[in-house]
Amino acid sequence: MNLDERIKKTNRGFNYVEITPEECFNWGGMCVCDSCNNQYTEENLYLVFVLGDCFCKECFNHWLERQMKYSEEDVQEDLKLQNAQSYDW
Repeated sequence: MNLDERIKKTNRGFNYVEITPEECFNWGGMCVCDSCNNQYTEENLYLVFVLGDCFCKECFNHWLERQMKYSEEDVQEDLKLQNAQSYDW
């Protein structure tokens, strides 16, 4: 699967990628959710570019709800950064 197929977007336009524990370990991560701080070595995580965070499925779903409350101005600023740098990252 190529990178374009892996990158998904929320309904507000934020990029995220579902990653395996193996991928996380390969870059030196410890498969720890940046929200609940639990380790997930048997489940995929969700890497969100604009936050620079990985979430477990439950915390990712909570973030999906929260991102709907972000102001349009904040979203546009984040998307500007994302569009300039996310593919390089």
